[in-house]
Amino acid sequence: PHSTRTRPALDLHSSLALDLHASLALEPSSTLARAWSVTRRWAVTRGNALPLWAVGILVGDRYSDNTRLVGRPIPDCCQTDTRPIPCRPHTAPLRATLRLVGRLLAICDSPFVLKLVTTYSNKRQIFFLTEVAMGGELFSYLRRKGSLGESQAALYTAMVACAFEHCHARGIVHRDLKPENLLFAKNGYLKLVDFGFAKMITDRSWTLCGTPDYLAPEIISNKGHNHCVDWWTLGVLLYEMVTGEPPFAAASQDVTYRKIMAGAFPRLDDKQFNKSAHCQSIMVSLLALNPSKRLGSKSVLKEGSTEVLSHPFFGGIDWAKLKAQTLKMPYVPRIRSDSDLSNFDQYESELGDAEQWDSYLTDESQAALDQVFGSIA
Repeated sequence: PHSTRTRPALDLHSSLALDLHASLALEPSSTLARAWSVTRRWAVTRGNALPLWAVGILVGDRYSDNTRLVGRPIPDCCQTDTRPIPCRPHTAPLRATLRLVGRLLAICDSPFVLKLVTTYSNKRQIFFLTEVAMGGELFSYLRRKGSLGESQAALYTAMVACAFEHCHARGIVHRDLKPENLLFAKNGYLKLVDFGFAKMITDRSWTLCGTPDYLAPEIISNKGHNHCVDWWTLGVLLYEMVTGEPPFAAASQDVTYRKIMAGAFPRLDDKQFNKSAHCQSIMVSLLALNPSKRLGSKSVLKEGSTEVLSHPFFGGIDWAKLKAQTLKMPYVPRIRSDSDLSNFDQYESELGDAEQWDSYLTDESQAALDQVFGSIA
């Protein structure tokens, strides 16, 4: 279980990997990551000192994913025409995607969604100023633990359900839930990140997007989908947390898709897993093949969320304390400092990206970088 780093998201349309906290950890040797590390500051917002990251998306080649990160809490380069990295002419779709992501994050204000404070832009860059979540990915935690007990899994499932409740009330469908897109805050609570596939959906959408193990059957069959796909992914997430692997895991994506369309997954009440009746019940209800019969499928979005949150599986949770984040969490990440990245895994297979990215830096662009960020020598 959890033996591979990623389950890459399907991307038949322009999208961005906005899980930039992980990107930092994966690229410790890149020039831009080092530039970020020496320019990080405390930003003062609304009179309160908050640890924030200024995330600059360098809009690059959509086909080779040359989108990387620089940071500066108050980006002075927005006032100048510095050009640290050459851009490609076909970046309009990426810019549009970034603007959409910014708008979606701007209307979210939940303790379970990574908060966007503000944005900046210049001719070459778009900046996202966000709060930090330095506790690492749920993915990494699951890989270390193997699986979670029902009570702990119920807490994490409830947090994601609250995040979805908040998003759905604003017409936003996330469409890419997975352990990699859930980050631990310093208090052990989860925050939903990566709105690269999120969309305002009032009726249905036909975009083929998501992560293969988590795709809902209506996305695979291209019958049109709505907010119900998020509740499907919540069922997959819960299953993965309590068993250690996704319910439809297979050696190939084709087999995975066939298993999803057939609703074929090992039940949790058998001798192998021996989970409670409530756990099995919510699993079957969230993984209903027919989206109209799925838990949370109410056409009135608030009623759909209430239907999920009121399931007996969450019977032991004090919702008021959970939303106020006063419940004690079973796991609290160890964070040594505000810039401690030790909770994020590093993968050697990703280091080639840093070398490729550095190859774009000419003497002229390096000088511009040094002027904006200061020398990193």
